[in-house]
Amino acid sequence: MKFGMSGINVAVEAEKLGYDAVFTADHPGMNMLDTWIALAWVAGKTSSLRLGTTVTPVPSYVPMRLAKQIATVDLLSNGRTIPGFGGGHGWIDFRNYHPQGVYPPPPERVAQYVEGLKLILRVWTAPPHEEVYFKGKYYSLEDATLWPRPVQKPHPPIWQGGGGPYMLKLAAKYFNGWIGPTWGPLELTPQEFGAKVKKIQTHAKKYNRDMSKFNFVTMGSVSDSAELIEKYRAAGANYHIAGGPLVAGRPVRGKTEEFIKHLQKFAKEIIPSFT
Repeated sequence: MKFGMSGINVAVEAEKLGYDAVFTADHPGMNMLDTWIALAWVAGKTSSLRLGTTVTPVPSYVPMRLAKQIATVDLLSNGRTIPGFGGGHGWIDFRNYHPQGVYPPPPERVAQYVEGLKLILRVWTAPPHEEVYFKGKYYSLEDATLWPRPVQKPHPPIWQGGGGPYMLKLAAKYFNGWIGPTWGPLELTPQEFGAKVKKIQTHAKKYNRDMSKFNFVTMGSVSDSAELIEKYRAAGANYHIAGGPLVAGRPVRGKTEEFIKHLQKFAKEIIPSFT
C-alpha cells in the first residue's frame, strides 16, 4: 500500500519522510493558489514526489488548455503528475471560470466532462506533431497540435473522483485510479468503499481492462489509525492520501509546523505497518 499526502505547503518535508505523492484540491473559484501553477512550483522543489489533484473539475477549464498545463507540469517534473479529474460539484468553481461563465446543470456538466476527457486523451496520445481534429457537442479542435507532450506514456495516470454509478463506469473504462473520500459529507464506510471497488472491477471486465496497476484510493487524514486504514485496505484500497488532522470529523486549520509534526508521526507510526 502506498501513501500520499495533501498539502503543497509541506511537500518538501513529505518527500523527505518518504511519502509517494502530494495532492492538492483544485477549486478555481476559492481563495487558493492556482493548482497547476502551484504544482509546477512544487516540481522544482522536489525530485521524486509525485504531483496530483483531488480533483480538477474538467468543465471549469478549456480542455485543450488544461491538457497543455498538465503536459507542461509533467515535463517539468520529469513525469511525476497524477491528474485527478472530476465533473465539478460546486457553482463557485464555475460562475467565473467556466468558458461560458455558467454553472451547467448536472447532465450537461457530466456530458462536458466526458467530452473534455476524451479531447484531452486524444491530444495526449496522438502521434507527435500530428494535427488533431475533434468535433463534439461542446468542444472542437482544428489543426491542433500539443507540444511538448507529457513524459509519461501513453499519458499521465488519471484518477477519477466521484462515486455515482455512471462515474464508476467511467473510472473502469478510462481511468487508472479511483478516489473515495473517507470523511466529510461524501464519506464512505469501508463496506461502502468495498462495494464501489467491486462495481469498478465488474465494469472493468466488460471493457477488458487490466486492473493489476489500478489504484483504489482512500482520501483520509493523518488522524486515521492503522486499524481504520486496514479496514479500507481489506475492502480493496491500495493507496491512502493523508490530509490534515481531523477533530470531531472536521479538518483542523493550523500552522505548517503542526501539520509537519502530524506527518512525521504518521510516517513513523502508521506507514511502516503497511510496507
